[in-house]
Amino acid sequence: MDRKNERIRIRKGRLLDIPLAYNLIYDGSVEGSFTDRNLTGKGQFKLFFQLIKYLLSRLRFSNSKKAKKEFLVLEHEGKSIGFAILETPDDGSNVIALLYVAISPAYRGRQFGTFMVTNLINMYPSDREWQVACTKYARAMQHILKKLGFIREKKSIALGLNFYYFLKKS
Repeated sequence: MDRKNERIRIRKGRLLDIPLAYNLIYDGSVEGSFTDRNLTGKGQFKLFFQLIKYLLSRLRFSNSKKAKKEFLVLEHEGKSIGFAILETPDDGSNVIALLYVAISPAYRGRQFGTFMVTNLINMYPSDREWQVACTKYARAMQHILKKLGFIREKKSIALGLNFYYFLKKS
């Protein structure tokens, strides 16, 4: 599943990648790119265990038809600089939900987010439908999605934030 482009690759997440994802989601919550529910003590605790759950979801403990989570990490020159969490169907559906994408602040504005989303899309068959929700403050993500051909479908309010839903069909 690793994708290589000279010094850049996407690989499966490992336990040691949890702090990177946790910190990027927490920082994104402060900035408004992610929901602010991760900022409370209880929310931080839940976030930590949710990330571990995402990491372990690729292990099959049952034959349930629940969607599988993919925890992926973006590396540049051997350093982990970002991550993504996808929800892929186990029920025959062709819809993939991009739940989280975040790039470390030092690497933002250098096309790493575009690289990550483009390569995530290319990792799956072209007949997949992609869904992404982001807050109105996630301007960089909105820009990436529009540039890659995603269409903004609707707007809703959940958890006190405006969410924009983007859709990409092949």
